[in-house]
Amino acid sequence: MASKENKMVRLVKRPDGAPDPSCFKVVSGSIPEPGEGEFLLENLIFSMDAGVRGFMNEAATFEGYMPQIPLGETVFGMTLGKVLKSNNPSVKVGSYMRGMAKWENYSILNDAIGLEKVEPKPGVPLQHYMGALGPVGLTAWVGMCKIGEVKKGDTVVVNAAAGATGGLAGQIAKLRGARVIGLTSTKAKIERLYELGYDEAVNYKTVDDLGSAISEKCPEGVNVFFDNVGGEMLESILPVMAENGCIVCCGMIADYNSDTPYGVKSLWNIVLKRLRLQGFLLFDHFDVIPKAQSELNDWAASGELKIFDNIYNGVAEIPTAFIDLMTGKTMGKTLVKA
Repeated sequence: MASKENKMVRLVKRPDGAPDPSCFKVVSGSIPEPGEGEFLLENLIFSMDAGVRGFMNEAATFEGYMPQIPLGETVFGMTLGKVLKSNNPSVKVGSYMRGMAKWENYSILNDAIGLEKVEPKPGVPLQHYMGALGPVGLTAWVGMCKIGEVKKGDTVVVNAAAGATGGLAGQIAKLRGARVIGLTSTKAKIERLYELGYDEAVNYKTVDDLGSAISEKCPEGVNVFFDNVGGEMLESILPVMAENGCIVCCGMIADYNSDTPYGVKSLWNIVLKRLRLQGFLLFDHFDVIPKAQSELNDWAASGELKIFDNIYNGVAEIPTAFIDLMTGKTMGKTLVKA
């Protein structure tokens, strides 16, 4: 074992808006022992995901999906780790597993949301299986290829385009022959979008009217909008969607730091333009995962898919990594290596 103690990140105060360091406390404890049917996972890579912010609220932001995190308890999130001990006949010692665990060095699991075995390929960094070749890449693929059905000649807009999912979603749309426009918030992020092959980019913080700015770049309308943000951005783009367009609802980060969701006022366009608006969770689409994984692996191996990660080190750095993610300071996939 890399460590003889189990560092854990506890939620000690509910965030009011964006989280800050006072919301978390890093504590140490003993390494747990697996019981009947359980296994001990040494968490090696932690995925920082904006959706976790909603589980920290007092109100049930994601009721029916995941429970809220009680104060004083260890925060849960997606991890990738190595099995050290197993009392579960279907889980072998030495195997790598990915799924919903906790922000701690060692977790006891018997089952978990999204739990699956990972078989790393020689020469591929393990971290990629939590990013472009893992849940993030798979989510981008499902959103663009299965939900959005992006095809050659489509005009696609992606928001949070320099982020983990957005940066991959835009590249996947390009690989399918679409023209892709990214929405982001800084000059550095604009430059990153062009490095990733985006055709156009818009800094939504520097335009007076986001809808008009998008319309100028998409005079015939938007065929597919990959939405990671919701809120005012969704309201701005609805009027500039093309008829029979599709809005892929991947996330609503605009509302994660608030207990009061933004009220979108332009929903009539769904009827007027005969739009399809569909939300999704990766766990509902296991039927296409083998195909998605195969294509992602091939694109990464050929260099067609550009991978960029934002790495922090050590469990004690998880709060900083998460706060930076939730305050817009990061680009690419934010990960923490144990």
